[in-house]
Amino acid sequence: MILYFSATGNGKYIAEQIAEKTDEKCMSIVDCIREDKYCFSNEKIFGMVVPTYFWRLPRIVAEYLGKLRIENCGYTFFLASYGTTTGEAGSMAKKIMAHNGQNFDAYYSVIMPDTWTPVFDLTNKNRVDKWLSDGKKQLKLVIGNIMSKRKGNFVDRKLYSRKPEL
Repeated sequence: MILYFSATGNGKYIAEQIAEKTDEKCMSIVDCIREDKYCFSNEKIFGMVVPTYFWRLPRIVAEYLGKLRIENCGYTFFLASYGTTTGEAGSMAKKIMAHNGQNFDAYYSVIMPDTWTPVFDLTNKNRVDKWLSDGKKQLKLVIGNIMSKRKGNFVDRKLYSRKPEL
């Protein structure tokens, strides 16, 4: 099961790509909340895909993680999408999970076009295409790691993963 939170479609796209390659289902965190679904057990793979909002977890994701219970799953991961940096999203997820006596086997990140439009100009097609190309390359590596059940923290923590074009 791959859960995702997505306001712009980036997270949904990433989750669907992972689900397709790993033969898993994906579901929106918003739908999980509506259905009061906070416990997942006996999943071959369980993952969460979320965006980075202002270098943090979106509030709805943090609250959901606080109630989440993962039991007897074969491999678990957390993935943060980002435009410039993942900020504290991964470490926040780790702290919330640890508070509940749980953890993810792996933490990942994938760059996607930053949609905070007051700062980032999305009208430059070449720039957006470069973001998407870089993100697809990262996602391919992440999917390979997920399929091989690689454990560890693979989040890109640099302030800029590439030269900024502001």
